[in-house]
Amino acid sequence: MNKIRIISIQRGCVYDGPGVRTTVFLKGCNLHCPWCCNPESINYKEEWYIDETRCIKKKNIISNLCKECMFPKTREIYPKCPFKVFEPVSKDYTTSQLINELKKDYNLFKETNGGVTFSGGEPLLHSADLIPVLKELSSNNISIWFETSLFVSQENIKEIIPYTQGIYVDLKLQPQIGYLDKPSYIDTIYKNLSIIRKTDIHIHYRMVFTDDITKNFKAVFNLLSNWKIQFLEILQCHNLRESKIIKLGHKFQKIQFTEKLCKEFIESLIENGISVKYNSL
Repeated sequence: MNKIRIISIQRGCVYDGPGVRTTVFLKGCNLHCPWCCNPESINYKEEWYIDETRCIKKKNIISNLCKECMFPKTREIYPKCPFKVFEPVSKDYTTSQLINELKKDYNLFKETNGGVTFSGGEPLLHSADLIPVLKELSSNNISIWFETSLFVSQENIKEIIPYTQGIYVDLKLQPQIGYLDKPSYIDTIYKNLSIIRKTDIHIHYRMVFTDDITKNFKAVFNLLSNWKIQFLEILQCHNLRESKIIKLGHKFQKIQFTEKLCKEFIESLIENGISVKYNSL
């Protein structure tokens, strides 16, 4: 039986599409953006948060419950920890389990013209496993949106088109990851956009601002122009991901974000004919 690996299901969301929505964050991504606010979603494999502040051994408290645990001598995971030092990052759902979770919000969706948004990670990597869920939502006239980089196969795109009303396209044009200079990225996004643009699906473009983008403005603008993108939502790069990265045991890389540079970048886009919405959340 197929499992759908999910890091969280957030209810009452109002920024992930029309109306009040439930956002499903799936685990696994083919990109590794250093500013990702959901770093726990990148690796598909099972992971654990480690909260050292909960460890009584580190406080020199002796308990028979801790005999089998090697932490903090090593960062070896001990899932049976009764003090919740180790918490799983994700949970695997069957199709029926996920559908039952989403059904709880059907009345709210219908009262607010809301629905379900699939995010991640990269939710379209799970497109085949999501089809039964999408069919169930569609049969109940529930709005379906995706938040995606579009850096997936055309087959992934085609699978979800019959059920989807809207897509947030998260553009990766920041110099830190270098995709702006990679023909494979440019070609994939353009081809997938061409497929979606032949449908009635609403497309909303987003991009996280980092200071280095200002060094590459001309290339960014030329690409937006070539792709005929006339509206762009700019998201603030923040370091709320720091605590997650530390609990995952990874090294934290701070990304530079300056409000002044961000505003100048937005003004430059507007001067060049691109409408902008700035989201500082």
